[in-house]
Amino acid sequence: MRKAFIVGICYDNDTNTTSRENTAMGSFSIWHWFTMLIFGLVVWLAVAWPIARILTRTGHSKWLAVLALIPGVNWISLWIFAYKPWPREGE
Repeated sequence: MRKAFIVGICYDNDTNTTSRENTAMGSFSIWHWFTMLIFGLVVWLAVAWPIARILTRTGHSKWLAVLALIPGVNWISLWIFAYKPWPREGE
């Protein structure tokens, strides 16, 4: 029995039929993706909210917290934030 996988559809050469069983992500329901979306939003808020609070206390825009969620950019923004003069330092 030979099977070939073509773009998420399993093709069986013996029976000349196609099926979606045992293919990548073919068995996940909409509830799985909805749960993953909600979990992702909760994690995003758990990370972004404290960072936004810290940034507003130092006089920066809270929207810079979005940079903390982008891999690679977060390290660069952390270094820039650490070594530049703070807006409220002169007050």
